[in-house]
Amino acid sequence: MFDQTQRFRATPRTVRDMIVVHAEEFTKGRQAQRYRLALTVELEHGTGRTRDISSSGMFFMTDQFFTLGQSIRFTLLLEHVDPSPSSHVQCQGTVVRVEPQEGHLGVAVAFTEYRFESPLSRIG
Repeated sequence: MFDQTQRFRATPRTVRDMIVVHAEEFTKGRQAQRYRLALTVELEHGTGRTRDISSSGMFFMTDQFFTLGQSIRFTLLLEHVDPSPSSHVQCQGTVVRVEPQEGHLGVAVAFTEYRFESPLSRIG
């Protein structure tokens, strides 16, 4: 049987392991469990940093301007999981909340599509 406490002592090897090891769970009033996870977000005209993420969406901070209902494409870099520059998640989503925070803009996005890419996914 799997012992959850052992997982917390293990070194993270996958995105899921990293989320379980390093994340703080959010559950109140959410569609899906949210986890505190700081990943770099590559945007069309800049970058951002995730504050939390779930299977249905994420919240990130940026200097870029977004409007409610806007459709966006972005890339999540998995540099903490795999330092290879090719390990990333290509995403599309819809902006569902925008809030000014500490000189930046907080943006909540509902995922409409995402695809994991790694060096191995390009072989063959």
